[in-house]
Amino acid sequence: NDSRSLGGGIFNNAANGGTCSPTIRNCLFINNRAVFGGGIFDHGQNGGNANPAITNCIFAFNTATGGGGGIDNFGYNGNASPIITNSIFYGNTATDRAGAMYCWGGGGGNASPVILNSVFVNNSSVDGGAIVCDRLNFSVGSSGTATPVVRNSIFWGNTASGTGPQFIT
Repeated sequence: NDSRSLGGGIFNNAANGGTCSPTIRNCLFINNRAVFGGGIFDHGQNGGNANPAITNCIFAFNTATGGGGGIDNFGYNGNASPIITNSIFYGNTATDRAGAMYCWGGGGGNASPVILNSVFVNNSSVDGGAIVCDRLNFSVGSSGTATPVVRNSIFWGNTASGTGPQFIT
């Protein structure tokens, strides 16, 4: 957990033109806490590429006081698009947005994870119980891409006290 409180479990920092795309396998991310990305924060801002391959992992009971209880993919003016396979997101929470996963691709960036054979159960937030996809720019308007590809996955029992119990796209 760095001083800016990004990524309570792992902070994949590729900001400002860097690359940080580790292979993460057979891991448990449990009871981590951060402002953004309780379990993992993928930081691809300003021309960076943060695209980890996450396989057979469990994200449970992680908390973000901002957004992305399980994972926050921050691809603003860069790229943060992990490939997530055979993973479970259970009981993660965010005080603001995206109980399980936040994808922000504004500023002409990209935050479009590929999610295969995974489960999102009982995650919660004010907006977007499971996944929030956001293309808003810092100043005004929207640009970029935040379009997850989801195949053979289950979304069940996710809740939001505001809007979008499962998704906000």
